[in-house]
Amino acid sequence: MTALRGSLIGAAMAALLATPALAGNGIEDIGTTIRELGRGGTFIGAEGEVGSMMGNPAALAWLRESEFYLDGRLWQSQLDYSGALNGIGQKENYVVPNIGYAAPVDCRLSWGLGVFTTVNSSFRVTDYDLSLLGAPAGTTDRSSTKVRFAVITPSIAYKLSDDTAIGASLHYTNGSADFQGYNILGDTLGYSLNGPSGSGHMLRLGLSHRADEQTTLGAYWRSRSHLDISGGDLAFGALTPTPGVVIPETGIEGFQFPEQYGVGIRHEADEEWTWMADYRRLLWSGSGETISFVPSQGPPLGLAMDWSDQDVYALGAEYSPGCGDDTWRFGLNYAASPVPDSTLSPLYPAISEWHYTMGWEGEVADNLSLLTGAVYSPSVSRSSAVGNPFNDLLGMGQPFQLSLDNLELGIGLSWKLGSGGSGRSTVDNDCDGCHCKECCDCECGCGAEGYAALSE
Repeated sequence: MTALRGSLIGAAMAALLATPALAGNGIEDIGTTIRELGRGGTFIGAEGEVGSMMGNPAALAWLRESEFYLDGRLWQSQLDYSGALNGIGQKENYVVPNIGYAAPVDCRLSWGLGVFTTVNSSFRVTDYDLSLLGAPAGTTDRSSTKVRFAVITPSIAYKLSDDTAIGASLHYTNGSADFQGYNILGDTLGYSLNGPSGSGHMLRLGLSHRADEQTTLGAYWRSRSHLDISGGDLAFGALTPTPGVVIPETGIEGFQFPEQYGVGIRHEADEEWTWMADYRRLLWSGSGETISFVPSQGPPLGLAMDWSDQDVYALGAEYSPGCGDDTWRFGLNYAASPVPDSTLSPLYPAISEWHYTMGWEGEVADNLSLLTGAVYSPSVSRSSAVGNPFNDLLGMGQPFQLSLDNLELGIGLSWKLGSGGSGRSTVDNDCDGCHCKECCDCECGCGAEGYAALSE
C-alpha cells in the first residue's frame, strides 16, 4: 500500500509540473511571441522586439520606436497511449496570451515590461480501458490537469557603443494548478489536488553586437528558477491507503525551470531576405533530477525525473518583398527529447522534437500591424519496456507506447507608438544607402531629420 500511495503522489507531481509543455524543447516553448514562433523560435540575434524581454534582453537597445504588443496562441495536442490499460487518444485545446510594451528612452537606453504566459493548459492526459482490471466493458478513467503560469518581465538595455549593447530582464513567475489522477471506479482509487500555487524568479542577461551593417551577433544566459509551490489540498479516494483523508498545505520541492544559455546570429542577406540561426543549451540535469512531494503531514516522497541536458538548434528566415508592408516568416526547430525511457510517461509527454513554423506580419492601419503564425510538430512515438510509478499505477510492469503530435496557431497585434519622447522617429535599416539606424526618419529613404543626424 505504501508503494501504491507513492505511485499516486508521483503521478500528481508529474501532472502538475510537466504535462502542459507538450510541443517545445522539453517543457520550454520554442519561442514566446508570434514573431519568434514564425521563424523557428530564433531570437538571440534579433533586433528591437518586444519579445526580446523573454529572449535576449540586449536586443531591446536597438528599438527605434516604442511598441505595444498583444497576441494569443491556440494549442491543439493529440496524445495516444497504448499499454496495460489501453489508453485512448485525446485532443486538447488551450490558449496562451502575451502582452508587452517596450520603448527607447534615448539613443542609448531602452526598457520594456510585459506579462507572458508560459503555461496555460487544460489537459486530459489519457483515458484508460479498465476492463483489464475486472471492471465492466467500456469503463474508463482519466487523469486531467489545469495549470496556469505567467511571467512578469521588467527589462532594460543599454548601448555600450554604437555597435554593442547589454541587457537584463527579471522574470517574476506566478501560477496555480488543479488536477485529478486515476479516478478509478468513481473516485475510489484516485486523488485530487486543488489550489497549489507558487511564485519565484529567474534572471536573464544578454549581449548584442553588430559585427557589420548586415550582421548582428547575440548571446544570452538565464538562471535556474527559484520556485516555491505550496498550499495545495491533497485528497485520496476510498480505496487508497489513506481513504477520505485531505492533506492541506501540500507543497512540491525539487522541480525548477532549467538554467540555459545560447548564441545566435542575424544576417540581412539583401533588402528582402534576413536569415537567423540559434543554438541553445538547456541544463535539465541540474533542474529536477528528483522531485519531492511534501505534505504538511508525513515524510516527503521523492521520484526521479533524470532528464538529460538538451541542445536546441533553430533556423529562421524573414522575407519582405520590395518596400512593402508585408513580412513572411519561415523556420525549423529541432531538439532531442530530454526524457529517458525509464521515466517516460503519458503524464508529461515532453517527446516532441521537430517543429516546422511559418508566419506573416502586415500593416493593416497606420502604425498598426497584424501578425499570424503557425507551428506544427509531427507525430513522434516513444516506447518504454519499464513500468514506472508515473504510468504504471498498479505495478504491472507492462511496456507501453506514446504518440504525440501538436499544432499551434497564433494571432497578434503590434502598435508602433512613435519615439516615446526619445527624439527618434520610425526608421528602417539601410534605406537607399543611407544607414540611418539612429535618431532619424527613414522610410525607404532618409528624411530631413535623418540627413541632419548623419551630418552631425
